[in-house]
Amino acid sequence: MKRRSSHAPKLLAAAALLATGAACVNLDDNSNVKDLRVLAVSADKPGFLVNLDNPGGAANADLQAVLTALVVDPKGGAAEVTFTAAGCADYLDTITAASTKGTNLCPSPSATSNIPPPFGPALMTVEIVPQASPASVGPANPAPGGGADAAVDIEYHPTLPPFGFSSAQVGLFFSPTPFGIPQIDQAIQDNRDFGIDAIVNLYVTLGAEQATVLKRIVYWPDLSAEMPGEVPNANPRIQSLQFYKRRDANYGLHDLPSLDPADLWPEGMTPTVSIAAKDKLYVLPVPAPDAAQNYALRVRDFNTLQIVTQFQQELLVFDFFTTAGTFAPSEHEARPPVLLGPGSPIHLDSELQLPKDTSGIPASGQTDIWVIVHDERAGASWTHAVVNITP
Repeated sequence: MKRRSSHAPKLLAAAALLATGAACVNLDDNSNVKDLRVLAVSADKPGFLVNLDNPGGAANADLQAVLTALVVDPKGGAAEVTFTAAGCADYLDTITAASTKGTNLCPSPSATSNIPPPFGPALMTVEIVPQASPASVGPANPAPGGGADAAVDIEYHPTLPPFGFSSAQVGLFFSPTPFGIPQIDQAIQDNRDFGIDAIVNLYVTLGAEQATVLKRIVYWPDLSAEMPGEVPNANPRIQSLQFYKRRDANYGLHDLPSLDPADLWPEGMTPTVSIAAKDKLYVLPVPAPDAAQNYALRVRDFNTLQIVTQFQQELLVFDFFTTAGTFAPSEHEARPPVLLGPGSPIHLDSELQLPKDTSGIPASGQTDIWVIVHDERAGASWTHAVVNITP
């Protein structure tokens, strides 16, 4: 098993958007939010550890998560968004070699109808929020001064009912007893070594706009015997956002400019930048001290082809979004640059590149920004802030 890519949910979501012709596809710059977008989905419990000796021993409630999405629509007019969702095991390609066009969308019932019980029924797609009766939600912060950490009128937090594998499904997918069907037995052994995901397809609609995104909930083998103290994955958190006026040009490692952010905006003050003055603004997410967890995972050694256990620290990835201008870069990984190697400074800040004019900015100059942090084990969270852009 390869280390999970933190880019996968975003790429899968983009593929799904393109495949469905969704109105929220933004071909200008991914960091600029103009219309309906699902920027992130967070699970209150993003991952579960499975006891391989008794995989079906946990209660259903201890294997399910509540998912909340970060949905933004500057054109939504504070109207309600409606949403539906479906969930399933990310299992179909392993057993049937069926194609899902690279998006891993949950299959139709016919896709699992030829798989014998108990596997076929366990792999069927479940409607979490049925298409026949969609749910709806209004803005998370419907008025200035509402106190919510959310953009006024344009940010939504649709929340799904608890979803995840049942104890019976986990007992089946991680069964220590072979079933005598080679293809299925191999798939189950892979689950016991590498884990399996539940996937959720979330569909959001506001007027004529539609967006869809895929979210994973991970079930991994409990390797606490090899890594004492191992705990299930938790969402990484951003402790704070810091705002800087420039990057330092002083020389540092390898006789290169350090480019560290400098001239910090005072804490509690809303940064104000001018287009005419060509002001600069750099946004630095400060991760919580415990944001990157250590964990154990099993991989196949390419030399011996044996399954071995490795110990890793999570790689955090930060995504930046804004309602005006763009971010450069729009994504940062919390590791040193490849060309400079170990010991090089890790820069997590991104520059908010101002728009050419204020045509797309409210008279107040208020511009919303979001920073999302992901790990490679389906953990995610976000924070929101406001900056003022003046002519």
